[in-house]
Amino acid sequence: MKKSYAVISASMALLLTLGGEIQSVSSVVHAQEVQQSVKNVQRQADFNPQQYANEVDSFIKDQTDPDIGSLFMKFTSQEVKDYGKYGQENKEQIKQIWGAGILFNFAFQGHSVIYDDLIKLLPNNGSNDVNLGFFPNTKSEKITIPNQENGGTIQSVAYFTPHKEGSTNANKTVVMHGGYRGNVDKGYDLDEAGVFYNLGYNILYVDNRATSQSTGDYVTFGQYEADDVIAWINHLNETKPGQKVVLYGGSMGAATMMSVLAKAHPDNIKGLIENCGYAHIGNQLTYSYDALTRVLSNNPDTKFIADLLKKNFSITTGNASEMLNTMDQYYIKPQANVDINGALPIKGVGSSLPKLLIHGTMDNIVPYDNMNTLMENSKGDTTEMRAEGAGHGEAQKMYPERYERTVDNFLNNVVFKTK
Repeated sequence: MKKSYAVISASMALLLTLGGEIQSVSSVVHAQEVQQSVKNVQRQADFNPQQYANEVDSFIKDQTDPDIGSLFMKFTSQEVKDYGKYGQENKEQIKQIWGAGILFNFAFQGHSVIYDDLIKLLPNNGSNDVNLGFFPNTKSEKITIPNQENGGTIQSVAYFTPHKEGSTNANKTVVMHGGYRGNVDKGYDLDEAGVFYNLGYNILYVDNRATSQSTGDYVTFGQYEADDVIAWINHLNETKPGQKVVLYGGSMGAATMMSVLAKAHPDNIKGLIENCGYAHIGNQLTYSYDALTRVLSNNPDTKFIADLLKKNFSITTGNASEMLNTMDQYYIKPQANVDINGALPIKGVGSSLPKLLIHGTMDNIVPYDNMNTLMENSKGDTTEMRAEGAGHGEAQKMYPERYERTVDNFLNNVVFKTK
């Protein structure tokens, strides 16, 4: 459907922004004099890029429109008003800051209206509306933990499933964390949980901050989710002492678990299983934004959004790095306090703890070359499973027997081997 967007004329901008009286205006005003008056009014408002980014961020957060077309119409209308307020000479920077604000909200903002509206239009959007269910005797709990984003606290939720009756692994817990904007409140959203349960391990599944039942303002791509996991392991140690812990994460959850090992962490963590994780937040965001623009452009239902993003907000295929730099300067660092260049996953695999690294060779969400980067930087006893032809998180789906055998062997013969 063709979308149309209202454009505010220069004369309207003059009427909206003029703060004082116009004195000594003759009854006949030439067109050139009117244009010069508009320019003078436009320059009355000083343009501070960081302050303007804050204005854009607040405006986006205030929107609740459930229709993506109407939502972007509001963005465009406000952007045009801003040309009048701050002057045409700042137009390109205004577009860039708006584009970065939209991408920041889409990627980082908890419960983002842009993400919720846009994801509905994409094919295979992975809707998690199905009630997946929990294993027997699973209980949820909530604790208050520090929030490194802003020095405050958040309420973090986790789900604990005790081992199957008669298990010999009663003193071992697999701590799990899901992928980007994971939502576990309706049940275990990772098939891998079934493997651990059937092998007789306890499961502690840590909820995602900012997007599920846990509070928090932003998704931080593993940087502070790692702190949530550490807090829950400490809580586990207080309530169920003597547990030996293995970390498991898929996609962003994998980056989270690797980041746990890059930080001061409990010494009862005995090993790590990471599945299709990325090595570097900044590199992953650059790849993801470039991929997003391609997907939007190639899908007939979303092409109008891609065209709009390109025309009005400077979001195009090929300028992901430039846009990310703008977003980092005006939004990521000042708002979410995230270091996208910290490479915590790479530091984490440098731990001497045993690690199992899993990745599909046809992954088009987190590129397969992340596996090579992680292997090159891994220290200690490292096992790898390269799933030929598998897409993102599909190693278990394509090779179920091999996957379960690899995981079981890693846990029994590497992490928990008896001398």
